Order: sequence, then C-alpha cells, then structure tokens
Amino acid sequence: MGPYYEQEYKVVLICGLTELKAQIIWEENGVEKRGPATIVYDDDAQAIN
Repeated sequence: MGPYYEQEYKVVLICGLTELKAQIIWEENGVEKRGPATIVYDDDAQAIN
C-alpha cells in the first residue's frame, strides 16, 4: 500500500446584494491560504412544490 495524503479545506460563500462568490481556504505551514472557487448552478433542477 502506497503513501496517501490528507488535505482539510473550507468553502466560504460570500453573499452580496446581487451576486454570490466563493473561496476555498486551507492552511499551509501554519498560514491560512485562500483561492478562488467556481459556483456551478444546476439549470436542470426541478422546482420544489
């Protein structure tokens, strides 16, 4: 069995007045790092009645 790696991360959603943004956060050598994330909408989702 070979080596494996584990990465813990958080997804942050930023809710503005007209838009929704996302970031991914992780810790590297004790320093918090942030990077962009993409929000993908499911256009085929059916409305819930």
